[in-house]
Amino acid sequence: MNTTFDRWVVDQGEKAWDNQSFKQQIRFLRELRMLLSMGLGRQEVVCSVVGEHTSKSVKLPVVMFDRSDLNLQLVLRNNFYDWKLSVISMRPITADFSDLFCCNPPSKEDLGYLHPVYFEGFPKEYIFSYYSLLTGTWSASIDSDYDLYMVVRLILRALGVSKPLG
Repeated sequence: MNTTFDRWVVDQGEKAWDNQSFKQQIRFLRELRMLLSMGLGRQEVVCSVVGEHTSKSVKLPVVMFDRSDLNLQLVLRNNFYDWKLSVISMRPITADFSDLFCCNPPSKEDLGYLHPVYFEGFPKEYIFSYYSLLTGTWSASIDSDYDLYMVVRLILRALGVSKPLG
């Protein structure tokens, strides 16, 4: 599956918009798209749906944001419990994420919350290890919209994109 995010949303039909949780998630993903478009002028970051999953009887997208000028891709999904995020960057991303998600594996044998079973709808090629082990390509389990938004801000800042003041 690989369709534009906007096309996928339209294809869900009117009934999907009756679900408040679906509506909130789509609005938040649109906010993330605006954030990831920072520094692009009138352009928007490319946003596509690379998978789907169902949570609480609601069909939800697995979204990929592609910021080609930064050689950065973010793949993410939410299941109304947490966010799963995978980062693919040609450059290492150096930032302090320690208060936002678990950066280290619980043990050498245990994948913890990064076990593939928790990445509902993700294509397998987008599931990676912990940030501390792979600073350019990694995955994370993130608890809230706010934490995810901050993680994305820190990624952009680490890659030299910052919000203009004023």
